[in-house]
Amino acid sequence: MIVHTHAARDGFPVGHEVELTGRGRTFVREVAGPPGAPTVILLHGWTATADLNWFTCFAPLGEHFRVLAPDHRGHGRGIRPNGGFRLTDCADDVAAIAELARVLRPGGTFACTVPSWWPEKVNWMLSDEYHAPKSVGGHVRIYSETELTAKLRAAGLDVRGSHHAHALHSPYWWLKCAVGPRRDDHKLVNAYKRFLEWDIVKQPRSVKIAERALSPLMGKSLIVYATKLPVDRASGSRPTATDRELVDA
Repeated sequence: MIVHTHAARDGFPVGHEVELTGRGRTFVREVAGPPGAPTVILLHGWTATADLNWFTCFAPLGEHFRVLAPDHRGHGRGIRPNGGFRLTDCADDVAAIAELARVLRPGGTFACTVPSWWPEKVNWMLSDEYHAPKSVGGHVRIYSETELTAKLRAAGLDVRGSHHAHALHSPYWWLKCAVGPRRDDHKLVNAYKRFLEWDIVKQPRSVKIAERALSPLMGKSLIVYATKLPVDRASGSRPTATDRELVDA
């Protein structure tokens, strides 16, 4: 149940505080999209938020889809856990939202994001406090793009494309892991964090160009787009021009 709605501002769409029965209160960004458009749910990565992961995607996706982007449990304005939480808890929260919104009905589309393989591998090598079990609720494994898309296809989804993003976030996490993920007093790490926050708010053209150029090489996030095909569609259908444009955006 929506208990409070925040107006769109500063380039971000409308946000809802949503009460999930038996779970708590979470926060969901929403772009209404065209009338009758299928719903896309955007799932952010660990230690991020919907705004941080998806702020550049809301507008282009909203031209074709209704967009929902929740903050996961223990992240941003998501459900506040009383103690530790697991990634499966985050998945359960998303499942609850998906059920309410009837997400991924036949013809529906979603985008999911996981850490890119080699930048994440560096983090794991630099510090075991970055991931589970020492980091409560932390990553438990690293997916390659090949493995992830295979699992999606095995679930009956049509994978339409993928891309990498957030190249400038990779060095931040390498630095943070090198000095210790739990330290919050390191001057260089804090300076880099302020730079990333400035970039999110100001979105200077020069930084956007650098980010776009570097993301295929060292993007922190892998984003995969998939569609639940209507029952009258062949499973081997190809992406449309619109799908390709969205993936390349």
